[in-house]
Amino acid sequence: MALEDKILEVIKGPKLSAIGTVIEESGQILPVVRYMITMGRDDLILTAFTSASSRKVSQIEKNVKNPEDPKYVAIRFVPSLIEYYSKGQVKIWKN
Repeated sequence: MALEDKILEVIKGPKLSAIGTVIEESGQILPVVRYMITMGRDDLILTAFTSASSRKVSQIEKNVKNPEDPKYVAIRFVPSLIEYYSKGQVKIWKN
C-alpha cells in the first residue's frame, strides 16, 4: 500500500484532531493545543469549521489567515510534510 493511502486511512472523514497554535504572553511565544473535528480529504488537506470569534481563529489570524466571513470560518490545513508512524518506524511524506 502506498504511503499516501496509509495516511488517508488515518485522516479521512471526520476525526478528533489536536491542532497546535501559538500565543504571545509576557513577551514569550507559547504553544497551545486545541481539539477540533477535522475532515481529511483525498489530497491530504484537512478542513475544520469553527466560530470566527474563537481564540484559535484569532491566534491563526495573527500568523497565517484572513477569513472573509465575519461569523463562521473554515480552516484549511495544507501539509508540506507528514510523518507517518507505524510499527516503530517513521515514513515521511513531503508535498
